Amino acid sequence: MAERAQQETSDSPWDTFKSFVTGKPQEFIELRNAATELAAVVVQVARSGNMERINRVRELLEQVKREIYAILAKK
Repeated sequence: MAERAQQETSDSPWDTFKSFVTGKPQEFIELRNAATELAAVVVQVARSGNMERINRVRELLEQVKREIYAILAKK
């Protein structure tokens, strides 16, 4: 049981994330921060309960997602 607890601690999501971020360029960090801020504001819109805003934000997010996929498609 102690061995399992040690394994869970050493393989925590935070440790995995820290090891992934280590050595990444500043742009990666800035992208992560922008995504985190975006998620927070989307939650605020959802909590507002205003269906018009929710639908407008959902449409906007779908458009942005398509544009990001277009960027990924370019090599």
